[in-house]
Amino acid sequence: METLSGKIKKQTVISISIIFGYILILMIPIARNAFTQLNSDHAYLMGFINFTILSTLGEIITLRTKHRQWVILAGLKYKILLWGSIGVVVTFAFQLFAGGVAYLFATGAIDMAGNKFLLAFVTSVSMNALFSPTFMLFHEVSAACIEQRAIGGTMTVKAVSQKIHWETFISFVILKTIPFFWIPAHTLVFLLPEEYRIIGAAILSFVLGLILSIKIRAPSI
Repeated sequence: METLSGKIKKQTVISISIIFGYILILMIPIARNAFTQLNSDHAYLMGFINFTILSTLGEIITLRTKHRQWVILAGLKYKILLWGSIGVVVTFAFQLFAGGVAYLFATGAIDMAGNKFLLAFVTSVSMNALFSPTFMLFHEVSAACIEQRAIGGTMTVKAVSQKIHWETFISFVILKTIPFFWIPAHTLVFLLPEEYRIIGAAILSFVLGLILSIKIRAPSI
């Protein structure tokens, strides 16, 4: 039977390998072309895979920074399924809002046709204002359910609600990360060719995990 130390060492090796693997894929032209073609031809499958890998890794590294040592992610198999499902939903949202806003531009409802930056910005604002708060709440509730299950707790609405730090969720996640991180970041993502957007979104979720880990470690001022 594998020891806890062995699991942690394996987790370290896997995390480092994944990071270097993505770097190599994006650096080597033939690998990058094959990868972007897969993202284009199988958007939802690749959305599931990219978010499963990068977002789960981001959460693991966040915990590593928080606890100053590698720890086993509670409910790992459920977290993997959650992040994969999020990848599918985000892929759908990207297509929905990109297509919808582009249609408004094209039909003259928003008379700024040809302005790629404005198109990307309006798409990002629309998605983050109309979709992100509900989506983030879904993620918080789902993560709380997974954590509650991992500790063998009850799965009542009250028990799950008590796992969520509502003040932090509203004041930081909704009111700070959306306007100051997600809207600018997604504006840049929507400027990318469509086949790069979902991998870009997955990388952003990984980056946000690193930013949050820095916030966790920062001393109170």
